[in-house]
Amino acid sequence: MPLVPVEQPASLSEIAYTQIRTSLLRGELAEQKSISVVALSAQLQMSRSPVATAVVRLVNEGLLVQNPNGSAAVRTLDKDELLDALQVRATLEGLAAELACPLLDDGTIDELDEIHSEFSRAVKAHDARTARIADLTFHQSIQRASGSAVLDEHLSRLQAQVLLTTYTESWAVSGPPALVEHAAVLEALRNGRAADSARLATEHVLAARSRVSRTWNK
Repeated sequence: MPLVPVEQPASLSEIAYTQIRTSLLRGELAEQKSISVVALSAQLQMSRSPVATAVVRLVNEGLLVQNPNGSAAVRTLDKDELLDALQVRATLEGLAAELACPLLDDGTIDELDEIHSEFSRAVKAHDARTARIADLTFHQSIQRASGSAVLDEHLSRLQAQVLLTTYTESWAVSGPPALVEHAAVLEALRNGRAADSARLATEHVLAARSRVSRTWNK
């Protein structure tokens, strides 16, 4: 009987990175002006070295900034940076939808249906935090189905930067329009219309960009 390869466990720095990044995307660190390696290490019950490595990685991704005293803080985009990020993201989201469309199976469509339903429930309940995460999950599920690791990596970084800014800036998140736009993208994907999927996904992000431009600091 041949030996079965043993799956290597994730390194401590990888675990720390995943935990901290997830906490960031949930908005749990948005109000903190200073995020220290010591405090994070205590919360994660890890030594400081892997946590420090994870923090440096998040700084390099543009999700955290390093403070002069060695601590870190959540990085937020200013208005021009955010509009620029959404402009680029619109094109990449369209490409992701176009590539994913012919590759989607019934199981993935069902998953997208469930995510869309969760987003709908959160929007109708005015649960902005849950809606943000469901929105992100919807987009990431499509891009991961595209089969392009490069596209997934670049989109994930842009999406995270945009999401973190929504937690710390006082501009409105227009849930109802986004709900309609998601439904249109999902319907095009369900029916195998790749070109329409690309167009609708791009238009969705550009519409979000227009909403941000109108409501920033309003």
